[in-house]
Amino acid sequence: MDTLSILPAVDLMLPAALPFLSTALLLWIVPRIPGVKSWSATGDLIVLSGILLAFFVFDRPSIIHLANPSRPMDWIPALALLTFAARRLLSALHPLISDILTVTISAFILLYPLLHRHMFSGMALLAEILGLWLLVQILPFRHKGTGLDRAVLTPLFLTTATLAALSPLSGSLLLGQLAGGLAAVWLAMILAGSSRTPLAGAEPGIALGGLLLVGREYVDISLYVTGTLYAALLSGIITHRLLLRFPFFRSSFRTLLPGIISLLFLGLAIVKTIQSSAGAGSGY
Repeated sequence: MDTLSILPAVDLMLPAALPFLSTALLLWIVPRIPGVKSWSATGDLIVLSGILLAFFVFDRPSIIHLANPSRPMDWIPALALLTFAARRLLSALHPLISDILTVTISAFILLYPLLHRHMFSGMALLAEILGLWLLVQILPFRHKGTGLDRAVLTPLFLTTATLAALSPLSGSLLLGQLAGGLAAVWLAMILAGSSRTPLAGAEPGIALGGLLLVGREYVDISLYVTGTLYAALLSGIITHRLLLRFPFFRSSFRTLLPGIISLLFLGLAIVKTIQSSAGAGSGY
């Protein structure tokens, strides 16, 4: 892929409209059906269906196989399903337990090829990935009635969209398309509003973490870029968490600031990727 002009890039990402429309419409329609809203998992099940649709549209074998030891990306839809099932089965326990369980299993499965070849360095990498992944998964505040605050979704959407834009420049169009499909699901979650549909964000969190891990270890995305993507996530989430301690700030300020902080780090990732692409003579 020697060049990437804007029109072909738009054409390649157009299928992301399908998971966006299906997720947004279902999040708007289903909770308005009498009796459906009483099930707390309604919104998360809709979001899970959007994730599976995104992978089906861009990478059908990952849905057909659900588990392919030679292709870590194929595990991500299965891990999202596992997360949903674990949170239902472990609902009597603290949500932190299911988060730790699913993140640990997900990181181990996705890193298994590296662990199998290089045990000691792989274990150090596993510990690092677990720490970062768990922080991003656990830090966001989730209200019992409304679920994940939509202000937290903005850094998640922006980071996923940036990963979608940068992945083709780093050598993986497929990773970029999958990230674009997931970004469409995050956007649908933002636009759905929280009054009718509580969303935990655990399943798309697993999918995003999986894509970032694949991008770092199996695609030619530099450690600097993946590091700034993680920094964008953490900075946005921590900013939102801190703002909750100061209720006198306007709601619009508390909504916008986490995304703005994340954009500062995402800008670094974009500049670095463009510099690397130009230095490699790729002509992007």
